[in-house]
Amino acid sequence: MLHQSKGNGDEFINEVATISRTSHVNVVTLLGFCLEGHKKVLIYEFMSNGSLDNFIFKKEPRYTPLLSCEKLYQISIGIARGLEYLHRGCNIRIFHFDIKPHNILLDENFCLRYQISG
Repeated sequence: MLHQSKGNGDEFINEVATISRTSHVNVVTLLGFCLEGHKKVLIYEFMSNGSLDNFIFKKEPRYTPLLSCEKLYQISIGIARGLEYLHRGCNIRIFHFDIKPHNILLDENFCLRYQISG
């Protein structure tokens, strides 16, 4: 759910249209959205290992495995590839100014997918 609820929803719809045109192995696929009044929700594919911040900040240390240096390196490469695609590779250049571990999602194999959200 997006917390900011400014405007009449046109900006949100434009953002959904832009995000839906992305397709890259390191970018999470947008499956759908919901716009009901001031409620705005983006629905992405499920990423079973959650976000990178869970592994960096260790909210539940006994349940969160350590990531090896090699895995962290591979995640970093995936982040770079996903951002390069957004900035140069897709039809519409997307400059995302909210890059943080919370937006870096990991699948069951700890392969990175970057989440674009407004």
